[in-house]
Amino acid sequence: MPDNGKPDVFFNSYIHAREPIGYEITFDLARTLCNGYGIDPRITNIVNNRQVWIEPVVNPDGVEYNHTTDPNGGGMWRKNRRHNSDGSYGVDPEPQFQL
Repeated sequence: MPDNGKPDVFFNSYIHAREPIGYEITFDLARTLCNGYGIDPRITNIVNNRQVWIEPVVNPDGVEYNHTTDPNGGGMWRKNRRHNSDGSYGVDPEPQFQL
């Protein structure tokens, strides 16, 4: 990522596939920053003086697995769906974003 001289701030969510509230929070953050820019002085200042990164879904395959197995909600799968060498599935993902 190019360095634009601004301090970076990074938000991510949905690292664990059974924790959907994080997505809602990061989505709301993005909407607030977009809708408030040029209107709310505090938000405008944040956007003008920070490089804001938002990753709303870190674990899309785990989220999709929960949606497929429990389409009405309540899926308890946590990890991603990586096929491991021992025949099991999943690891807890960690964001690969580095500042």
